[in-house]
Amino acid sequence: MLIPKPDAVQQEKNLLLLMILDILSEDTSADQRITKEELRKRIEERFGFSPARNTLYDKLHMLEIAGFGIVAG
Repeated sequence: MLIPKPDAVQQEKNLLLLMILDILSEDTSADQRITKEELRKRIEERFGFSPARNTLYDKLHMLEIAGFGIVAG
């Protein structure tokens, strides 16, 4: 878990990249993928807000550019 105290960062939208990485590292693998909509739901459940779709897509694209193995499709 990248964020040891999820409750402490709830509503901290500026940490969205870290939140995405936290969820992807914990809840996905090469065999277990999630949709972008499911990712949005998990962010809301864990961190208390639902990011706009375009914001989420932009952040995922930034992670992809940075070299993280984000698979879309």
